[in-house]
Amino acid sequence: MFGGEQLHISIAFGNGIFVVMGGGSFLISPDARHWSKNSIPEGFSLHGVAFNGRVFAAIGADGFDKAVIFTSSDGLTWNKVLSGIPASLVSVTSGQGTFAALGNENGRGMVYTSVESRQWIPSSLDPSCTSCFVEGTNACSCPTTLLLMLIWQTVK
Repeated sequence: MFGGEQLHISIAFGNGIFVVMGGGSFLISPDARHWSKNSIPEGFSLHGVAFNGRVFAAIGADGFDKAVIFTSSDGLTWNKVLSGIPASLVSVTSGQGTFAALGNENGRGMVYTSVESRQWIPSSLDPSCTSCFVEGTNACSCPTTLLLMLIWQTVK
């Protein structure tokens, strides 16, 4: 299906479309059999996508370890959100209409939540969690963060 394409690391379904996202591109499909490739603007690295029942949110980092967030209601047209988050985002999920994105802000693991995907509210993770990074599984290294991700996946 992806024949020689780069590794895509996140998938979401909503409004009748699948979105697979990672690195510098994303794939979309109405049936998970026939896929179309789209590119994101250069200089961004996207690590995850989620759907909250209304809109997709794709998260990642720009070239300066600052958050980048794109949103779309249809998976085809994406708009950049000026979130002001001073962190590189590594993972996103949603539950009960709310997004939760995990990131690394100055060496501290952070969780950012949003309902409408435009305004993101920060909260710090357990103080013992000092590093949050992508390492093969695209999960943060802290037990607290892994538990949070499991809880969000369960709520969905």
